[in-house]
Amino acid sequence: MTVSAPPPRLPATAPFHWLIGAVRLIGMRPNGLLGVALALVCGVGALLMLASILAGMGLRQSGVDPAAPVDLSAARGVLLPLFGLCLMAPQWVGGGLSAVLHALAEGRGAGLGSALATLRRRWLALATLALLPALLFAAYLLLYRVLGGEAFLQQYMAAMQEAMRTGRVPPPPEAAHPGLLTLGLMLVNWVIYTLQLLAPVHVAVGGQGPVAALGAAARTFARNLPAMAVAGGLGAGLMMAAAMVTLVMLVPAAAVSVASPVVGQLLSLAALALLAACFALGWSAVGYVAWRSTQGAGPAAPVAGDAAGMGNTAAQGRIEV
Repeated sequence: MTVSAPPPRLPATAPFHWLIGAVRLIGMRPNGLLGVALALVCGVGALLMLASILAGMGLRQSGVDPAAPVDLSAARGVLLPLFGLCLMAPQWVGGGLSAVLHALAEGRGAGLGSALATLRRRWLALATLALLPALLFAAYLLLYRVLGGEAFLQQYMAAMQEAMRTGRVPPPPEAAHPGLLTLGLMLVNWVIYTLQLLAPVHVAVGGQGPVAALGAAARTFARNLPAMAVAGGLGAGLMMAAAMVTLVMLVPAAAVSVASPVVGQLLSLAALALLAACFALGWSAVGYVAWRSTQGAGPAAPVAGDAAGMGNTAAQGRIEV
């Protein structure tokens, strides 16, 4: 499909087909795909940890106490690059996984090397997609200011700093227009996260630039509002389920940390890394299948031997970590 061609109209039930197709695609090589996702998540996590250490050193050199409440005016030069890197990291993980999923769907061998090769070619274009979560953050601030009231944002930031310092969640501040604020936040999340689902695939697999990718994702969104509404509701439900699973998986780590804080922290990190890898893989698979549906492509190619339950590891559809 050319860039100028309009995207096809999709039925309202299309998101359910995306979800089923993503499950089938991951089911072709679940262990290999999860290994690639875990490697990407751990690599990006190590990069963020290194950046956080360097940011802490920069704060100390600038005379700011990292343990004190954050003064954005004093720490802006150090924290903004770290914040930008945090926004870029998910784009890189999603782009790398999209390339691996595309190779698997086309019946070709792929693995971590394929993901890294895609990142070497498209890292800057993928990083530019960090504008999407940045726009989401800016929209949050605008809605908090306009619909929450003059003091709402300051009270909200103070409550978040109190929660980070004490570990206890204080009662949220009262918004001037709570109903409109909730509706505005829902609409903003719906639009941005739908674009976030499709745009990395346009860049990593479709080879488009970030502006063209965002334009293509926006056209697909505008042309298929019923399907995107169903996708938003389905995604919200899956997000809540993922949050519950996260809490359940962190309970053993919390119990162990009572006897051994170090072991408990290591278990928590391992559980969070595994959950992040599973989430990134599922998100990327749904996004890739959705992208295929907008390109007029058929379902993923079956891997030889899978239908017979033999788990053939021939070159076709092979995933290597």
